Amino acid sequence: MQLLDNLEFALQVHLKDDIRKETTGFVFYKDKKLIDMYEAFFKSEHYPKIERMLEIGMWDGGSAVFWHKLLQPSTLIGVDLMKSRKGTAFESYKKLHQESFHDYWEVDQTDGKKLKEILKTHIGNQELDLVFDDASHRYHQSLASFNIVFPHVKKGGYYIIEDWAWVHWLHEDSSAYPDYTEPTRLIFDLVEAAGNVGLIESIHVCSGFTAVKRGPLDIPKEGFKLHDYIKRRPVSLKSRVKRRIKMLLGKSW
Repeated sequence: MQLLDNLEFALQVHLKDDIRKETTGFVFYKDKKLIDMYEAFFKSEHYPKIERMLEIGMWDGGSAVFWHKLLQPSTLIGVDLMKSRKGTAFESYKKLHQESFHDYWEVDQTDGKKLKEILKTHIGNQELDLVFDDASHRYHQSLASFNIVFPHVKKGGYYIIEDWAWVHWLHEDSSAYPDYTEPTRLIFDLVEAAGNVGLIESIHVCSGFTAVKRGPLDIPKEGFKLHDYIKRRPVSLKSRVKRRIKMLLGKSW
């Protein structure tokens, strides 16, 4: 158990150790290493006051409570695909902070219509300062969420993709993560898109998360697609075959 301003958080690190029915406090599906990474990141960025934020994937709600308590935004929106457990601590906290704390359950992270409806309800035409994607940890679903939500992040705001590196962890149990296309591919896409000056100002990558800072470029709130901002040099089949042969022969490119 860990305490934050007298709020009790039960830490869950692996999916197989489901502790949601064993505690009356908040279940927090993160470990200290990850929180230390966040602390170092926010300190290095000298991040200003966060007014509006969205968390996609809040597990049992503990992380939403943690960020709401720590960052004190005027509006926090949390969504998750699961049904709410309606834990006593979570429901009590929500009731006390109903003006600034908003939770939505059984919402798919790829449901653009629903996500935009939720954003419209709580922030209107304003923009988000910060987004956390801690949902499926799958490439296609994470890309869909990015396409939907990134245009609603303010210029200079951050879109954070958590646990992008689960397939690469050598000394960690990654059994909690699904056997689908890993989100590493999305990080590569974002690096390529950063070459389009103005879309992405910077990308901060560490083992626990990747933070994408939106640049000054105006982008449409409807129909945005990350891949439209990626330019790749076309390579002919003949060139690819030649490169492959050179690699097999141990010659330089």
